[in-house]
Amino acid sequence: MLHDRLLAVLVAIGAKPMGWLAALHSGLISIGERPLPGVCKLVVFALCLPVFELHNLLFKVTYRLGSIRLRHACRRQRLLGLNNNLSELDFNLIDRRCLGGSVEGLQQSKARFEALIGSRNFQSRNHSSPR
Repeated sequence: MLHDRLLAVLVAIGAKPMGWLAALHSGLISIGERPLPGVCKLVVFALCLPVFELHNLLFKVTYRLGSIRLRHACRRQRLLGLNNNLSELDFNLIDRRCLGGSVEGLQQSKARFEALIGSRNFQSRNHSSPR
C-alpha cells in the first residue's frame, strides 16, 4: 500500500514539470518563428533541443512509473478473487439498465442490489438448524 502511494507521488512529481517544459518548448518555438537576427534564432533553437529532451526523459520515467503502478493494481485486483468479479459484473448490468433511464430499470437494479447485499450478509438471516 505504501509502495503504491509512493509511486502515485512520484508520478505526480514527474507530471507537473512535464507541463512546464512543454509550455517552455512551445514558447521557445514561437519566439524562434518571430523575425529575429540569425544569432538570436540560433540561440533560441539551440535551447529548444535540451528542453525537449528533458521533457522526453521525464515522460519516459513517469510513464514507466505509471505502468509499474498499473501492474501492481492489476495484480492486487487478481488477488481479490471471484467475488469481486461477480460484483463488478452485477454493477455493469446495473449501469446498463440505468442508461435507459426508465423507472422500471432503476427498480430492477435496486432489487438486484438488495439481493446481492442480502446474499452476503449472513448475520441478518435466521438460520435454523434441524434438531
